[in-house]
Amino acid sequence: MTDHHTLPRSLLALLAALTLAWGFNWPMMKLVLSELPVWSARTLSIVAASAGLFAIARAKGLRIRVPDGQFKRLMFSSLFNVTGWNLLIGYGVSMLPTGRSAILAYTMPLWAVMLSALLLHEAFTIRKTAGVVLGMGAMALLLGAEFSQLRAAPTGALLIIGAAMSWATGTVIMKRYPTTLPNTSFVAWQLALGGLPVVVGALILDWQTIQPFPAPPRRRCSTTC
Repeated sequence: MTDHHTLPRSLLALLAALTLAWGFNWPMMKLVLSELPVWSARTLSIVAASAGLFAIARAKGLRIRVPDGQFKRLMFSSLFNVTGWNLLIGYGVSMLPTGRSAILAYTMPLWAVMLSALLLHEAFTIRKTAGVVLGMGAMALLLGAEFSQLRAAPTGALLIIGAAMSWATGTVIMKRYPTTLPNTSFVAWQLALGGLPVVVGALILDWQTIQPFPAPPRRRCSTTC
């Protein structure tokens, strides 16, 4: 008998590649943040990803124009999925070890389950309850380690958890108010709209850091000027 739940080999290979890419992403993010301010680093990432996805959507002939009446919901979810996630995760990763950051960030499903029950009235089954309890217990252990090491409020850990909650909120909003855009175009628009506040913030806060052609220092006038 054929098992209909078995993934094809092509999808297994894609899943393995995605897992490696996501795992590699965390130490690379830490490395970039050691060289660039948070706003500038996240700006480079968001702009590059958005431009690349728009180019892919155009090359594939996918619809890019946002359907009438769906722009506001797209913008609203992007504030949580992109703006909140990128800024909170950027500051959090700069304060925590990479491994701990990744573990706390992937508590997103815990918050999504609770928000879905609260806002979407989805059933809170025994399996979901067990998952939430186990996940919260693991998170409490990590936070306890932060308290014992820092002897103060674990700011980095709380920022990462805030990022996970922002991601979960955006996911629930997407489910509550879906759009009919193709996935590639949808993500490109999410990055563009949610990234706009990040770009503006980088220009304001990091201007001296990101200027490609900084102004030369003024020459002091000697007594013979």
